[in-house]
Order: sequence, then structure tokens, then C-alpha cells
Amino acid sequence: MRWAIAASVAMLAVLFTLTGWGPGTRYSTEVGGREVIALSDGSRLELNTHTQLRAQVDPSLRHVWLDKGEAFFDVKPDPAHPFVIHAGEHRVVVLGTKFSVRQERERLEVAVLEGKVRVEPLVAKPGRPPVIVQGGGLLYSKPAGTLVAVNAQDKVRRSLSWRHGTLEFDQTTLADVAAQFNRYNDKQLVLMDPETAHMRVGGSFDATGVDAFARLLATGFNLRVETQGDQIRVSQPH
Repeated sequence: MRWAIAASVAMLAVLFTLTGWGPGTRYSTEVGGREVIALSDGSRLELNTHTQLRAQVDPSLRHVWLDKGEAFFDVKPDPAHPFVIHAGEHRVVVLGTKFSVRQERERLEVAVLEGKVRVEPLVAKPGRPPVIVQGGGLLYSKPAGTLVAVNAQDKVRRSLSWRHGTLEFDQTTLADVAAQFNRYNDKQLVLMDPETAHMRVGGSFDATGVDAFARLLATGFNLRVETQGDQIRVSQPH
């Protein structure tokens, strides 16, 4: 009997490892990777770097669980069956449009290229009504969970540049630039002092070209750049 119980527990552990107890088909990408997924309803997903999601799509249900990372959704219109993305404590509901959803830790970001989506908490909360985001709109969540939507077509375009393998910045702090590069590369940019972190950078760069970007910092910005293992340490020149 003890052996049978132990075997059952072991089998459950294997099943948990393979399925995570979650519904739907699992898809994932490694750091720096991208993948295009065609769903059975005609919708199309583009997974960004280091992303994990599950998709359950059948004639009566269209649901995606974005467990981590970012994905672009080109959703086939079907008014009778809304397409729903579950991301952290929120869900994004859409009938047919093109948009991206990014879920990192407690932060949600939605960039709408075409059409419109509705973003709402999974559990209704007083003072937090659903938010409608139109094409050209960008939505993000604040630390307290409040949703903020702005009309910013240029920001939407830059936020979706990863679909072409690039990162685009417009007078962005080097701290934020480094954080973006670190999403796509195993070798991590480490800024050694506040003055370096507060510098501003603009331009378009290869998302996985962290070494080339580091060389630009050394030659174009006269910064000190040292590689130690899997870190590229950037600081002011002595």
C-alpha cells in the first residue's frame, strides 16, 4: 500500500511538471527568442523573449493565460466568442484587433495597434472599473493596481519594435534601456553609478546585440565598459 501511494505521488509530481495543472496548450520562448503561433480559430500570436503562455481555443472558447513575458495578438473577429487574455490580476477582452500584452511580475502593459480592447480586474474591485483602450493607445498598471490608459501612437510603435527584432528608444534613461536589453540577452548590462543610469539614449538597436550596444557606449558616450563573466559593467570614465 505504501509503495502504491508513493508511486501515485510520484506520478502526480510528473504530471505537475509536464502540465503545471494549467489548461490549454503551452508555448514558451527562451531569452532572446521569438515564436509565431497560428491558432485553430485563425488568430495569430507572436511570442516575445522569455515568454510563457497557455492557449485554449475551440469552437466555443478562446482563452489565453499569459504567465510571463509578452505576446502580440492578431485576433480573428468572432463577436459570439470574445478572445480573453488572463494576465496576472487582470484580463483583456477583445472581439477582433491587433495588440500586445506584457506581464512582468505585478506590472501589466497593453499596447493596441488596431481596434480596441477592454482591460479589467479578474475580481471586481470598488473604484477600479474596466478600461477601454483604442488603437494607438497604451495602458499600464501602477504598483497599487490602478490602470492608466494614454493615447500615444509613437510609444505604441516603439513598444512593438521587438516584432522586428529591434529596440527603439527616444531620450530614454540608460537605466530603462539596460533593463530592456537585459530581457533579450543572457549577458546583462550593469550600471555602476547613478550618473550613468540617468544618461539619456535614443535610437534603434538590435535587441540581441548587447555587445554592439556596449561598444557604442564606450566609443560614442565615452563610458567605461568592462566585461566580467555574464555581466557588462558600465560606469563613468575615471
